[in-house]
Amino acid sequence: MSARTRLLEACTEISHLAAGPYDHLITLSLSHRVESALQYACHFNLASYVPVDGRIPFSDLSTQAGVPTSQCTRILRLLMTYFVFCEPEPGYVSHTPDSALLLDERVHSSVGLYTDESLRCASFLSTAAEKWPGSEERTETAYNLALNTPLPMFEFLQKEPARAQRFRNTMASLCRRDHLSLDHLVEGFNWGSLPDQAVVADIGGSSGHCSKAIAAANPHLRFIVQDLEVALGCHKSVKDMNGQIQYMPYDFFTPQPVQADIYLLRWILHDYPDKYAAKILQMQIQSMPPGSRIILMESVMMPPGTESRLVERKARILDIGMMSLYNSAERDMDAWVAFFNRTDPRLRLVNVVKSTGSALSVMELQLAAEP
Repeated sequence: MSARTRLLEACTEISHLAAGPYDHLITLSLSHRVESALQYACHFNLASYVPVDGRIPFSDLSTQAGVPTSQCTRILRLLMTYFVFCEPEPGYVSHTPDSALLLDERVHSSVGLYTDESLRCASFLSTAAEKWPGSEERTETAYNLALNTPLPMFEFLQKEPARAQRFRNTMASLCRRDHLSLDHLVEGFNWGSLPDQAVVADIGGSSGHCSKAIAAANPHLRFIVQDLEVALGCHKSVKDMNGQIQYMPYDFFTPQPVQADIYLLRWILHDYPDKYAAKILQMQIQSMPPGSRIILMESVMMPPGTESRLVERKARILDIGMMSLYNSAERDMDAWVAFFNRTDPRLRLVNVVKSTGSALSVMELQLAAEP
């Protein structure tokens, strides 16, 4: 455990003890009001009207944003108690390091997504559980109720370009967090051991952020980033890094058209209940040439109490997110092994690497000749 994690853990414990059970529980239950204030700030793009190194009157900011001054002021003053914006003198707003992050499009998208779709989904979790108890269908989720759509989330996003772009930005932004850094992917497998011009199919690769990170350290490899057209966005007709990376529209529920050396799926299967995740892998297995491998980078849930409280908390928050969005789950090692065996008895898990500080593990799979 890093010194930073130990410090955060200690501060969390002290804060909990100082608050006492009642105040802690009630404060926790009111957190949605803070999230709604963040959602307001993102929806009206308030951060963009605040000078980077200056200040602006509440009245001017609200006029530019097109919102009532009193309402805007109350929203911002709540956020200020969480270090998001500050009031350097009465009636004026300035940035803090936290609020300045909202000027970054990817961070802005992340906060916007979490406080819009994700927050709405959270409020429908119990309703979905009552309506479809134990369902593993992608169309019987809290997301379907919250967004009032009969479609699975990713199919819904194909019809909502603005939401799709926000989702792409969010996925790219997540890699800025230390425990989700792409450095862990680069270090978690010996990419340098692959032969010259070896092909890596980056399945569900969105804007290609994984391929770009690996390619920067391994110029001898070629990458094909595959995803739905809406996920590829503007990248679908271009090549990156002097042609080392190309993009291909592909639905991973259909047979894989590429014969690759490595089939890479980073943080894909956790979005799908077992029967759908199995189909994704089976579509890749059908096309695997001899000697090729599947590389998964996914969360491997640890037994309760075996990691620090804050590390476990992040994993379990994500797990509930999977439940509300997709009816899926974060899997522990036993669940992963059982899933691989059900998907194809020939699948062999040959290596698992979890680098220091990473929330995700790199799993290497090979296909045995006989089950």
